Amino acid sequence: MPASDADSGIVLDLGLTQGYDINVKTAADNTETTPQGQKFTGEKTADGGSLKYPAHFTLKNLLYKLVQSKGLCYADKKVGFKDQSFNDLPDRGGELFVEFINVAPWMDGARRIFGGFISDVGQTRDGKIWLNAGNIKSGLSVCINSEISSEFKEQFKVKNSLDELDGCHALIIGTCTYATTGKPILWCGDLSYIVLRRYKLDQDL
Repeated sequence: MPASDADSGIVLDLGLTQGYDINVKTAADNTETTPQGQKFTGEKTADGGSLKYPAHFTLKNLLYKLVQSKGLCYADKKVGFKDQSFNDLPDRGGELFVEFINVAPWMDGARRIFGGFISDVGQTRDGKIWLNAGNIKSGLSVCINSEISSEFKEQFKVKNSLDELDGCHALIIGTCTYATTGKPILWCGDLSYIVLRRYKLDQDL
């Protein structure tokens, strides 16, 4: 079987099972860095006579790697999607992956894969869930549509309160819009486009 190789690019497979564990495994038993998937599609490269194909990742795999490398691990890699078309997304990691702290007004209306640290999470009376990456009034927030708020809580194993998600990392395929107040908001209406990584209270990040 041809080898999958992240140096040959990566393919994001949103159809693979994400497997949301509440707690992060220790480095010794963490297997999340291993790309998942059985089919190899996309561009292939020859290396010493052997074929190498882009490595397949779920968003969860990708979030782990981006957190560990502070967003730099795939900056120079070509990125594609399996069985889905995102024609409005750049195909180079350096343009595609944007940390929350680097979101700027010129991105208003742009869709990217955004990621970063979520300081606190809450829900407004209209049912929307807000994941705040900074100051609630002016900092970036991810908005989960009210129609999927119940599924969101179930998917990310919220047992009692959304406060349980405070201090997580998030990765979202979303469109950035700026409110009239100047606050950047990422909108999410599809749970297959967002992953969260929760941490043990006694574990250093």
